[in-house]
Amino acid sequence: MRNLKMLYLPLETLPRFEGAMFELISTQPLSDTLITYFPNPLASEYSSYEEDIESTNSYGFKDPTQARHLRAITASDSWLRPRMASDPAYFPKLTTMHVYSSINPELVKTHGYKITTLDLEGCPWRMIAQYIHHMPNLASILIDLIHAQPVTTTVAFALPNGFVLGSEFQIRTVRRVGLLVNAGQAPISTYNSAFEFLPKLFPNVKIIRLLERDIIDQLVRLPQRVKRWHSTLGERNIRLEREDGELLIHDCRDSQGQRRGN
Repeated sequence: MRNLKMLYLPLETLPRFEGAMFELISTQPLSDTLITYFPNPLASEYSSYEEDIESTNSYGFKDPTQARHLRAITASDSWLRPRMASDPAYFPKLTTMHVYSSINPELVKTHGYKITTLDLEGCPWRMIAQYIHHMPNLASILIDLIHAQPVTTTVAFALPNGFVLGSEFQIRTVRRVGLLVNAGQAPISTYNSAFEFLPKLFPNVKIIRLLERDIIDQLVRLPQRVKRWHSTLGERNIRLEREDGELLIHDCRDSQGQRRGN
């Protein structure tokens, strides 16, 4: 435990061990080494924003020195004491925010300028869209294609899975987009739409990376389609990559079932 750097608590574990975990991570030696903390409570367990969390929740970092090394946290309010969300002295090294199924607006407003990577795994896009302007340094974003939801009723165009785009939601700081699919496999039409949509939402994107091997294994069985994606995105100077940073097209198999380039 002395050198632990990341702690993730799944839904079924958090209620039983949350108190013990906070005691561990907020005291030395873990307070000197832990850089990632992702508790994922159920949405029904979140305290309301108006509630006096300080009096009902005994968990949470009591002063900035206990959280000085954290680089990645969740954006829910379930574990945040009010001062943690509103005091910019907390999380001085914060760069990554993970949004699961709820968000603390005060946290984003106070610490959003520190965020360079936003992880929206399992999060509806519409939940975070209204807070993006608080993240002027956002460079990388991870999106779950299945959980994407409408952004606005002012629709410039829409994806079959619920993405919609209005010009007011273009995010020009983002250079890298990672794609996830956590709720089963997405149909090919979803990728067709995503590769058309993402460069419009992120007009300065340079890399679109598929972050799950099972996605890649499905797509490379369609080499002609991958070639079209590669060509279309390449005309916009966008790399379509697999999870290790290599071009997706390099993983395609030819008609004999051999990997290209081997």
